Amino acid sequence: MGVRRSDVKALMGICWEKKGYLAYEEVLGEEADPIRVPERAACGMAYTTGTTGLPKGVVYSHRALVLHTLAASLEDGTALSEKDSVLPVVPMFHVNAWCLPYAATLVGAKQVLPGPKLDPASLVELFDGEGVTFTAGVPTVWLALADYLENTGHRLKTLRRLVVGGSAAPRSLVERFERMGIEVRQGYGLTETSPVVVINVIKSYLQGLSFEEKITLKAKTGLPVPLVRLRVADEEGRPVPKDGKTLGEVQLKGPWITGSYYKNEEATRGALTPDGWFRTGDIAVWDEEGYLEIKDRLKDLIKSGGEWISSVDLENALMGHPKVKEAAVVAIPHPRWQERPLAVVVPRGEKPSEEELREHLLKAGFAKWQLPDGSCQDLCVSVCVRGAYLSRSIPSNTSCTSATPFNLRSAHLPSCRSDSRYKSLYTASPLGNLWSRTFVPRLTSRINRSIRLVLRR
Repeated sequence: MGVRRSDVKALMGICWEKKGYLAYEEVLGEEADPIRVPERAACGMAYTTGTTGLPKGVVYSHRALVLHTLAASLEDGTALSEKDSVLPVVPMFHVNAWCLPYAATLVGAKQVLPGPKLDPASLVELFDGEGVTFTAGVPTVWLALADYLENTGHRLKTLRRLVVGGSAAPRSLVERFERMGIEVRQGYGLTETSPVVVINVIKSYLQGLSFEEKITLKAKTGLPVPLVRLRVADEEGRPVPKDGKTLGEVQLKGPWITGSYYKNEEATRGALTPDGWFRTGDIAVWDEEGYLEIKDRLKDLIKSGGEWISSVDLENALMGHPKVKEAAVVAIPHPRWQERPLAVVVPRGEKPSEEELREHLLKAGFAKWQLPDGSCQDLCVSVCVRGAYLSRSIPSNTSCTSATPFNLRSAHLPSCRSDSRYKSLYTASPLGNLWSRTFVPRLTSRINRSIRLVLRR
């Protein structure tokens, strides 16, 4: 539930007059009268990342965060307990580290903070040295970790469960960790949802599925957590069939779903349906078991010849190719089909050939008309702070002439500059690269440096 502007005064806190610093255990040992705060008063505030528009402020109430923490800690959520050692590979400024510090504190679990070193070798040292049993982070972090573990042959001693969020996890990533004996759970949420609203767990009567069938199921986004109402709706607000095929927008209601943006009435009006559901802007399908599968952002879907093509599905399939490290798919204008997909691929070493990419996508179940019209393999794919691939970071001088094209209509690419819908793909690219390569690492390093301490029981 959103917090009214009148409730937003000052974030509550406690201040002890000490010289120099505070000892955590000493503070806990002090007797103090409890501070009574209205449960709907403001507790925290975060801003959206701005990958699809200007950042918008979201205020969290005490009530919302408490209820969110209780629901996310359940067995079919994060399943945290006092026995766990928790290492969140996600900063506090990213929706309160997905509220994992609250959940770990609630159950009394040990918390390990990684600091600025998020490379695979440093993480492995912390995982083994601190007996980490639970971790969470974005796909880019886990892709690098999976590569490291496979290349070195190292096996993590204590890690049992891994949550991936921020963007859709490729099926291949889920399979790689599951084969190492590490349970993978996908999570889904937004800044506006505190954030967790969906977590993927396999229902009891589906435990008999084969390994491949379980991986296919785990590659979906998951099921709504308790107290969250979720629907996949068409443009009229009617729920679409649960057939795993019909696309609709994910819409939400619940006690920790925002009802407004801070001092932004225009954005608030655009975010809510007439009957009060929050519009996520994410396009998805759901199946007969209720499992949600995010297909794309509404603004990123590619419409070709009147049919929709999911850029997320293509990206995840491409990253399942052994020669592909990272991939991003964007739309380019086409004189006949309106839009066609273009894939930007970062090879692992040897570049995949034209036929390798085509055959891989066809084997993954894509129709021929859904295949990208070209691939660029000499570009760097930038990611934002939450781990999502930024299509706008593709340089404006992209010609793909030095790449491995298959039926590439590169002549159509420059026409994006004259199309207002694609203008941000070019005009924002220098800032996108500057943000992702310079500002974000410095900001992350500066914030994490202040918490570069390992909290023990």
